[in-house]
Amino acid sequence: IIPDTITLDVGKSGEKGYGSDAQTLFWEIRANGGEGEASLNDFVETSGYVELAAEAETATIALKVVNDGDQDEISEDFELQIGYVIGDNKA
Repeated sequence: IIPDTITLDVGKSGEKGYGSDAQTLFWEIRANGGEGEASLNDFVETSGYVELAAEAETATIALKVVNDGDQDEISEDFELQIGYVIGDNKA
């Protein structure tokens, strides 16, 4: 397993960070496989939650990439979708 991180830049809302309240964001990896594209099997976890602190401008998602031992592996693309958690629907 190879750890990697993605930092979300959520920008500013006025002179403060994103908002005055902490928020929970949902993330999900979309990866179709194929040439030059990652597949879902390349990741240990394909979805989760990230906490965005009050007035924060960034949040960090820790991804765990499966090391398949391929020394000649090329860079592969994937999509990371982010959404709001509305209400108390976290697992």
